[in-house]
Amino acid sequence: MLQSFSRWAVGGAVLLATIPLARGAIRAASAAPALTATSTPGGAALRVATVNLEVVMKHLDQAQSAQAKLAQRLQTFKDQVALKEKALQKLREPLNPESTISFKPNTPEYKAQADKVLKAELALKLFQQYQEIKLQVRHQVIEGLIYRAINAAVAKYAKAHGIGLVLVDSGINYNVPKEADLLAQIQNRKVMYAEPGLDISNAVAQMMNQAYASKHGDGD
Repeated sequence: MLQSFSRWAVGGAVLLATIPLARGAIRAASAAPALTATSTPGGAALRVATVNLEVVMKHLDQAQSAQAKLAQRLQTFKDQVALKEKALQKLREPLNPESTISFKPNTPEYKAQADKVLKAELALKLFQQYQEIKLQVRHQVIEGLIYRAINAAVAKYAKAHGIGLVLVDSGINYNVPKEADLLAQIQNRKVMYAEPGLDISNAVAQMMNQAYASKHGDGD
């Protein structure tokens, strides 16, 4: 189960341990993309844009900070488990017949030690289960917070630039091991084609990074 916490996927973006992210990589992004205006049935002009959540997340300082904190929590958990396993191994030593400090089987000392080992094994198992659930819940909370922040940022950017409609363009990863995985991507795709100039992903990430830096500073 530990490996389940090393991946953080939002819109197909793997955020933890598999994507090398450069902090502030797109801060030098240029001005807002040129957006196409089309007409609604009522005759009013409708400006349309697309956003790729994977691209936004890859360049988001807030996501990188959360990634680092989750990785630190995971490492702390692994270190704690390693210490507990080491202590458990020490408790098992007197039960090993080849050990120089082994107890004779069926003696009161042997049975008492076996009881200590059993309790320690149970405690370790419960600790692992609790910490794994705790990490999973933390991961889900942070994932939800970042997605809501992206959603709010897209809305803010769209209003500021007169965009009336923003579509999610997830793209397709053709290098998947199973045909079913590829078909699932195709079926769930919302945008078949969009001109590159309609994409506001970098601009949204840049805006969010600027707001994050002003709130937390470059050191966070």
